[in-house]
Amino acid sequence: NVKVKKILNSVDIKNFKPLKKNNKKLRILVGPFNTQDKIRKGYDLFVKLLNYIKQKKLDIKFETFGTFKHHDESNLVKNNGFIKKKDLSKLYAKSDMYLFLSKGDNSPNTIAESLSCGTPIITFKNNGTDDYCINDYNSFVLKEFNEEKIFELLNKILNKKINIKLKSINARLFAKKHLSDNSISKKLNRLVNETIENKYIK
Repeated sequence: NVKVKKILNSVDIKNFKPLKKNNKKLRILVGPFNTQDKIRKGYDLFVKLLNYIKQKKLDIKFETFGTFKHHDESNLVKNNGFIKKKDLSKLYAKSDMYLFLSKGDNSPNTIAESLSCGTPIITFKNNGTDDYCINDYNSFVLKEFNEEKIFELLNKILNKKINIKLKSINARLFAKKHLSDNSISKKLNRLVNETIENKYIK
């Protein structure tokens, strides 16, 4: 029998921290989209969602990041391009939500960084976010990608039917408790001690 324990990636909670948001429109961060792996990162799903929202005329603003830039004649999307690590925290913190559309990631750092900045996640199951995103606590987790469901969710947030400020507080609390360097270090030390005590290492 093999005993398996999962320890998440840590995040620098002093650097990735909340900032005051003064957005005139609901600001949704999405990406990263890079030229080589934009489909795996869900760019096709983003285009599908964007086309649906255009029909419904939802008053929001998407901000993308990554080397691949989305070309769109509407005023719905702002391309930030490649963002340096030191500037990422501000991008997360100034966003109201982070729409994570990747179809498969292993412990994605962007999720941890966004939560640490107090920015809740919109995503779907089985794409590597299960250990970070708790539905209706620090995130909104759909069973699968569905542009109609995402539209309905964004519409409720716009109409103040969902309290995203509470989700933002919970996101930061989750990061401080589970993702800080200190908490991860303690978990690693505990694991090493348990391994030695139980003679898993000879």
